[in-house]
Amino acid sequence: MSTHILKEQGAFEPQLIGSLSAASSFVCGGMGGSALHARVLRPLLPEKQITVHADYGLPQSSSPDALYIATSYSGETEETLSFFREACARGYATAVIASGGTLLNEAKDKGIPYIEIPTGRQPRDSFLVLVKALLCILGEERSMEEWSAHAAVEDEVHEQASALADSLENRISLVYTSVQNEALGYIAKITLNETAKVPAFSNVFPELNHNEIQGLDPLGKTASLSDSLAVVLITDTEDFEGVQKRMRALEKILTDRSLRVVSIELPKGSSEGKVLWAWMLVRETAHILADRYGVEADPTPLIEDFKKLL
Repeated sequence: MSTHILKEQGAFEPQLIGSLSAASSFVCGGMGGSALHARVLRPLLPEKQITVHADYGLPQSSSPDALYIATSYSGETEETLSFFREACARGYATAVIASGGTLLNEAKDKGIPYIEIPTGRQPRDSFLVLVKALLCILGEERSMEEWSAHAAVEDEVHEQASALADSLENRISLVYTSVQNEALGYIAKITLNETAKVPAFSNVFPELNHNEIQGLDPLGKTASLSDSLAVVLITDTEDFEGVQKRMRALEKILTDRSLRVVSIELPKGSSEGKVLWAWMLVRETAHILADRYGVEADPTPLIEDFKKLL
């Protein structure tokens, strides 16, 4: 595992090939790790009206005034190719982010604006590169500098990552956040899934208080199921006070029932710093767990075997 992954990616300078016309909104098509950047930037840049589309084709309500941005790290993602081709067929303004593959080749052939990103990593491990590429397309050059300036947070998480791995080892993680930080919970979920090769799930307050938490109650013969869980609360002093109160209450009631609860407080400061700190923490935690479980961190063999069946 590179100890300078954020600093390396912070030095990346995206180059947009081609010109873009003004857009009133942005639809980002991508799957898995190739959509994390859009999920994170959506709440941070509300004025951009970003929609994330993780499916085939286009959203049911597709505006001709939007810019459709297809992102696939490999350039071979089936759903994203479908999104890209449908947008082109309708004559919509389109852009591409990819490291190569069919998607990048088709963008070049059609004269579609594109950003070519470096190869050599898994999509989930290219987070800052993808963030900067999307910011470039959005015309947020100043924001690109802000993100790069926070790359040093990778030096701050080592001790906490080891402690978090201790808490999550041999358990199924349930990662809970506010709606505002939903993308951070999703990042934790897919990083644990793909890197540590373990089941993990995410959900958001306050909705989960109205259903999911009842499933955690160790009643009768369900107690053994609850014993296999680790509830991870990602807390933020900038969340609504009502959400913060709900998180504290849930931590108490679950702890009183002898469930394992881990609270992770996001650092105070800029949104960029918080996101990169959280991303680095869960990435390092997942690598530690992969090492303890005796599995390779980077490959995703089941996903690759699944693709061969399609």
